[in-house]
Amino acid sequence: MYDELTKKELVHFLELLYYIVHSLSCYYFLTSRELVHFLEHFAEDFHAENKKVILVLPPPLMQRNSQGMVGVEDFEALAPVMDAFSLMTYDYSNPMSPGPNSPLSWMRSCVETLVPESASPYRRKILLGLNFYGADYVPGGGGPILGQQFIEILTKHKPKLVWDATSSEHTFQYKTGIGSHVVYYPSLQSIKDRLDLANELGTGISIWEIGQGLDYFFDLL
Repeated sequence: MYDELTKKELVHFLELLYYIVHSLSCYYFLTSRELVHFLEHFAEDFHAENKKVILVLPPPLMQRNSQGMVGVEDFEALAPVMDAFSLMTYDYSNPMSPGPNSPLSWMRSCVETLVPESASPYRRKILLGLNFYGADYVPGGGGPILGQQFIEILTKHKPKLVWDATSSEHTFQYKTGIGSHVVYYPSLQSIKDRLDLANELGTGISIWEIGQGLDYFFDLL
């Protein structure tokens, strides 16, 4: 099938497939055994064409270590047939519960929840998700910010960056007409800590996403 598609058609097909599988995997893992069954056959078909399959996986734990949308049983069912899992170890906080993007201890817990045994070959299939974007929170709202926005805020407001040792992230505050802002944004130190964690846990990394961060982030890769 795939050999019959032009390069452009294949790109469109894979983009569409990504959004379908990503949406399904994010919302129906805990309620649909059919999805796991579908993904097993999906991987088999791709492998038959010498293609690799990397599945985007929501985190197994949320804030305060509450149960996420993916369980260990889901992971263990798919681990034998998937080439890798891009684990979404970011978006820990949100405007309704503002805070760090991806606390280091939480990232560790997500990996160890899915694969407790460090010697398991499934550890190497996990790609620890690193966010290259940040978050700017205001009372009652806020949202993600990219590198250019981050630079603009620093230039205009000249805030003092503070290291949050609990989450291993840099943060700062500034004020505008709508109130006090709290910003969390990746830094060389926070990225290094996460690369060290991936190395310690025996995982790979995935980045969400290229172009959203600062150019010098790549100095560590």
